[in-house]
Amino acid sequence: MVSPRKGGPSKQGKKGPTLSDQGRKEMMDLLRMGEKSKNPDIRKAAIELAKQTSKYRRKQGARVSPTLILWVNVVLGGAAVLACWYALLHYPKGLAYELSSISILLFLVVAAISLLVSGHLSQANFMKVVSAVVSHLKEWRNPQRNASDDPQPQDNDHSDGDSVPPKK
Repeated sequence: MVSPRKGGPSKQGKKGPTLSDQGRKEMMDLLRMGEKSKNPDIRKAAIELAKQTSKYRRKQGARVSPTLILWVNVVLGGAAVLACWYALLHYPKGLAYELSSISILLFLVVAAISLLVSGHLSQANFMKVVSAVVSHLKEWRNPQRNASDDPQPQDNDHSDGDSVPPKK
């Protein structure tokens, strides 16, 4: 036997004011408080708070849906993976690695821009992503190879190419 749910009547029937109505009411209350006050400092503070509330509400309303940003970034990530796969299948190894690197860097920049515009990434972190991409591009454009990173075969007098001198 199923027992009835405890906790009283359903809350679906109760409808309260929407968040935008609550924000409007809060802003109007601040403006009324400023009008009723005889102190000019309180008036200025109330008007400033009302302005900030209005700006915050507009900023929240202008945000892009997090679900939309997630889907855009997932699709872009999938496109980057497919581009890497295509490059590795159809191009020589060196060129494929370069094309894959470009597609991944492009994905990182576009994802960072979409997250910045939607308000999910701070400007400081956006600049960190951009500076990392720029430093990678500078390194890729001007490769300076160290002797320890890329050992070059040394010329010697041996005809067989061995680097070990013959025993005497």
